[in-house]
Amino acid sequence: MYREVTMIEFREVLRLWQEQVPKKRIAAQLGLDPKTVRRYLRAAEAAELRAPMETLSDEQVRDVLLTLQPSGGRPHGEDWTRCGEQREAIQHWLVEGLRLTKIRKLLARQGVSIGYPTLYRFAVEQLQFGRAVFDVRRLQRMLEQAATSSATASPAPLPAARFLRPASQYALPLAWRQPSSKKGDDPQ
Repeated sequence: MYREVTMIEFREVLRLWQEQVPKKRIAAQLGLDPKTVRRYLRAAEAAELRAPMETLSDEQVRDVLLTLQPSGGRPHGEDWTRCGEQREAIQHWLVEGLRLTKIRKLLARQGVSIGYPTLYRFAVEQLQFGRAVFDVRRLQRMLEQAATSSATASPAPLPAARFLRPASQYALPLAWRQPSSKKGDDPQ
């Protein structure tokens, strides 16, 4: 199991290294594994950073990070390629309002096996799934309908109302609940 190192910790490793603090002391001070510190410092040296420097610029940190992971992350696998091949179908189904689980089942019926996490990442990154799209024509239609409807007409339901839970599903803290009365506690 590993813990992802934050940018602040990464910069701190480089800063302490510039102050010529030993690698094991950097690791102990920041709570990192010495091998992780060693790997970061090797990447810094490969990016042509030298220990006695006055300041550390953002460009220098970026160069070290690119040395660690040149592609900016791990490469996409076979499922991503299959998603690319089925791009038009996935986009069509998303426009129709189908859920990703249903799209995955439809693809499986066609003999295309794609894992849900990959399908989700593909839909978000490539097809802007889950992002609000501002449609001017739809907004104009809504404004026209609002202007032409009579004042006595009931208001249209909110589109987000289907995401609200009934009040009975919310858990109330104990302090908000009514105290229970026990028999015998009532002086009469």
